Amino acid sequence: MKNLIPVIVLTIVPFFFISAQENYDKQEIGVRLNSNNEYALFYKNQIDKNKYFRLRTVNAFINISDNGSGNNAYNFGFGLAPGVETRKELTEEFDMILGFETLASVSHRKIDDSSQGNYRLGIGFVLGFSYKLTDNINVGIETIPSLIYNASYGGLRNTSFTNVGFNSSSLNFTGMYSF
Repeated sequence: MKNLIPVIVLTIVPFFFISAQENYDKQEIGVRLNSNNEYALFYKNQIDKNKYFRLRTVNAFINISDNGSGNNAYNFGFGLAPGVETRKELTEEFDMILGFETLASVSHRKIDDSSQGNYRLGIGFVLGFSYKLTDNINVGIETIPSLIYNASYGGLRNTSFTNVGFNSSSLNFTGMYSF
Protein backbone atom coordinates (compact mmCIF):
# COMPACT_ATOMS: atom_id res chain seq x y z
CA MET A 1 0.00 0.00 0.00
CA LYS A 2 2.94 2.29 0.71
CA ASN A 3 4.02 2.17 -2.96
CA LEU A 4 0.53 2.83 -4.32
CA ILE A 5 0.55 6.65 -4.00
CA PRO A 6 3.77 7.19 -6.03
CA VAL A 7 2.50 4.82 -8.73
CA ILE A 8 -0.80 6.70 -9.01
CA VAL A 9 0.97 10.07 -9.14
CA LEU A 10 3.48 8.88 -11.76
CA THR A 11 0.63 7.42 -13.83
CA ILE A 12 -1.69 10.43 -13.83
CA VAL A 13 0.55 13.55 -13.70
CA PRO A 14 2.14 13.17 -17.19
CA PHE A 15 -1.29 13.25 -18.83
CA PHE A 16 -2.00 16.71 -17.42
CA PHE A 17 1.13 18.01 -19.16
CA ILE A 18 0.08 16.35 -22.42
CA SER A 19 -3.34 18.00 -22.30
CA ALA A 20 -1.80 21.41 -21.50
CA GLN A 21 0.52 21.56 -24.54
CA GLU A 22 -1.95 22.92 -27.09
CA ASN A 23 -5.18 24.87 -26.87
CA TYR A 24 -7.91 23.01 -28.77
CA ASP A 25 -11.52 23.96 -28.23
CA LYS A 26 -13.23 20.58 -28.30
CA GLN A 27 -14.06 18.84 -25.04
CA GLU A 28 -16.47 16.00 -24.28
CA ILE A 29 -18.20 14.63 -21.21
CA GLY A 30 -20.21 11.46 -21.08
CA VAL A 31 -21.13 8.16 -19.56
CA ARG A 32 -20.09 4.59 -20.29
CA LEU A 33 -22.41 1.64 -19.60
CA ASN A 34 -21.82 -2.11 -19.74
CA SER A 35 -23.93 -5.28 -19.55
CA ASN A 36 -23.24 -5.67 -15.81
CA ASN A 37 -25.25 -2.48 -15.05
CA GLU A 38 -22.05 -0.63 -14.21
CA TYR A 39 -21.29 2.85 -15.44
CA ALA A 40 -18.35 5.21 -15.56
CA LEU A 41 -18.04 8.93 -16.17
CA PHE A 42 -15.86 10.24 -18.99
CA TYR A 43 -14.02 13.45 -19.77
CA LYS A 44 -12.15 13.95 -23.05
CA ASN A 45 -10.05 16.90 -24.18
CA GLN A 46 -8.69 17.35 -27.71
CA ILE A 47 -4.87 17.58 -27.73
CA ASP A 48 -4.21 17.29 -31.48
CA LYS A 49 -6.20 17.12 -34.73
CA ASN A 50 -7.59 13.59 -34.16
CA LYS A 51 -6.11 12.88 -30.71
CA TYR A 52 -7.85 13.17 -27.35
CA PHE A 53 -6.77 12.91 -23.73
CA ARG A 54 -9.37 10.76 -21.92
CA LEU A 55 -10.08 10.39 -18.23
CA ARG A 56 -12.53 7.77 -16.97
CA THR A 57 -13.71 6.93 -13.47
CA VAL A 58 -13.22 3.33 -12.39
CA ASN A 59 -14.85 1.37 -9.60
CA ALA A 60 -16.43 4.44 -7.94
CA PHE A 61 -18.80 3.56 -5.10
CA ILE A 62 -19.54 4.07 -1.40
CA ASN A 63 -21.78 2.03 0.91
CA ILE A 64 -22.30 2.79 4.60
CA SER A 65 -24.55 0.76 6.89
CA ASP A 66 -25.40 0.43 10.58
CA ASN A 67 -26.80 -2.88 11.82
CA GLY A 68 -28.43 -1.21 14.83
CA SER A 69 -26.03 -2.59 17.45
CA GLY A 70 -23.52 0.21 17.05
CA ASN A 71 -21.36 -1.70 14.59
CA ASN A 72 -20.86 0.24 11.42
CA ALA A 73 -19.79 -1.19 8.10
CA TYR A 74 -18.54 0.65 5.08
CA ASN A 75 -17.28 -0.19 1.65
CA PHE A 76 -15.80 2.35 -0.77
CA GLY A 77 -13.75 2.44 -3.91
CA PHE A 78 -12.45 4.88 -6.47
CA GLY A 79 -10.08 4.88 -9.39
CA LEU A 80 -9.10 6.71 -12.53
CA ALA A 81 -8.11 5.55 -15.99
CA PRO A 82 -6.28 8.29 -17.94
CA GLY A 83 -5.27 7.66 -21.52
CA VAL A 84 -4.93 8.91 -25.07
CA GLU A 85 -7.15 7.96 -28.01
CA THR A 86 -6.78 8.56 -31.73
CA ARG A 87 -9.80 8.79 -34.02
CA LYS A 88 -9.71 7.52 -37.58
CA GLU A 89 -12.54 8.92 -39.72
CA LEU A 90 -14.28 6.13 -41.64
CA THR A 91 -17.18 8.28 -42.88
CA GLU A 92 -18.32 11.80 -42.01
CA GLU A 93 -20.36 10.48 -39.05
CA PHE A 94 -18.50 7.28 -38.17
CA ASP A 95 -15.06 7.10 -36.44
CA MET A 96 -12.85 4.26 -35.31
CA ILE A 97 -11.19 4.80 -31.91
CA LEU A 98 -7.76 3.37 -31.04
CA GLY A 99 -5.63 4.20 -28.02
CA PHE A 100 -4.42 3.18 -24.61
CA GLU A 101 -5.17 3.95 -20.99
CA THR A 102 -3.60 3.24 -17.64
CA LEU A 103 -5.68 2.32 -14.63
CA ALA A 104 -5.28 2.79 -10.88
CA SER A 105 -8.01 2.07 -8.33
CA VAL A 106 -8.36 1.29 -4.66
CA SER A 107 -11.22 -0.10 -2.59
CA HIS A 108 -11.56 -0.67 1.14
CA ARG A 109 -14.08 -2.56 3.23
CA LYS A 110 -14.59 -2.50 7.01
CA ILE A 111 -17.07 -4.64 8.90
CA ASP A 112 -17.00 -4.49 12.71
CA ASP A 113 -13.32 -4.73 13.66
CA SER A 114 -12.01 -6.32 10.49
CA SER A 115 -11.01 -4.48 7.35
CA GLN A 116 -9.69 -5.46 3.97
CA GLY A 117 -8.64 -3.53 0.90
CA ASN A 118 -7.75 -4.06 -2.70
CA TYR A 119 -5.86 -2.05 -5.28
CA ARG A 120 -5.53 -2.49 -9.03
CA LEU A 121 -2.98 -1.17 -11.48
CA GLY A 122 -3.19 -1.81 -15.18
CA ILE A 123 -2.81 -0.81 -18.79
CA GLY A 124 -5.28 -1.39 -21.59
CA PHE A 125 -5.71 -0.98 -25.34
CA VAL A 126 -8.81 1.00 -26.37
CA LEU A 127 -10.68 -0.29 -29.41
CA GLY A 128 -14.03 1.21 -30.40
CA PHE A 129 -16.34 3.01 -32.77
CA SER A 130 -18.20 6.30 -32.45
CA TYR A 131 -21.22 7.55 -34.38
CA LYS A 132 -22.09 11.25 -34.57
CA LEU A 133 -25.84 11.67 -33.96
CA THR A 134 -25.75 15.48 -33.96
CA ASP A 135 -23.03 18.15 -33.87
CA ASN A 136 -22.87 17.76 -30.08
CA ILE A 137 -23.92 14.16 -29.34
CA ASN A 138 -21.94 10.97 -30.11
CA VAL A 139 -22.79 7.38 -29.24
CA GLY A 140 -20.33 4.56 -29.40
CA ILE A 141 -19.16 1.13 -28.43
CA GLU A 142 -15.75 0.15 -27.09
CA THR A 143 -13.77 -2.59 -25.42
CA ILE A 144 -10.48 -2.35 -23.57
CA PRO A 145 -8.39 -5.53 -23.47
CA SER A 146 -6.25 -5.04 -20.37
CA LEU A 147 -3.40 -6.34 -18.29
CA ILE A 148 -4.31 -5.71 -14.64
CA TYR A 149 -2.45 -6.41 -11.40
CA ASN A 150 -4.70 -6.89 -8.35
CA ALA A 151 -3.51 -7.01 -4.75
CA SER A 152 -5.41 -7.39 -1.46
CA TYR A 153 -4.27 -6.28 1.97
CA GLY A 154 -5.59 -6.62 5.51
CA GLY A 155 -8.28 -9.00 6.66
CA LEU A 156 -7.65 -12.71 6.56
CA ARG A 157 -5.65 -12.79 3.35
CA ASN A 158 -3.02 -10.86 1.50
CA THR A 159 -3.16 -11.97 -2.11
CA SER A 160 -2.11 -10.66 -5.47
CA PHE A 161 -2.68 -11.81 -9.02
CA THR A 162 -2.38 -10.60 -12.58
CA ASN A 163 -5.30 -10.76 -14.99
CA VAL A 164 -5.40 -10.39 -18.76
CA GLY A 165 -8.93 -9.67 -19.91
CA PHE A 166 -10.65 -9.71 -23.27
CA ASN A 167 -14.20 -11.03 -23.54
CA SER A 168 -17.62 -10.03 -24.81
CA SER A 169 -18.85 -8.96 -21.36
CA SER A 170 -16.29 -6.16 -21.56
CA LEU A 171 -18.24 -4.45 -24.35
CA ASN A 172 -19.24 -0.93 -23.27
CA PHE A 173 -21.69 1.59 -24.70
CA THR A 174 -20.83 5.29 -24.55
CA GLY A 175 -22.77 8.51 -24.85
CA MET A 176 -20.78 11.74 -25.16
CA TYR A 177 -21.72 15.43 -25.26
CA SER A 178 -19.26 17.72 -27.12
CA PHE A 179 -18.76 21.39 -26.26
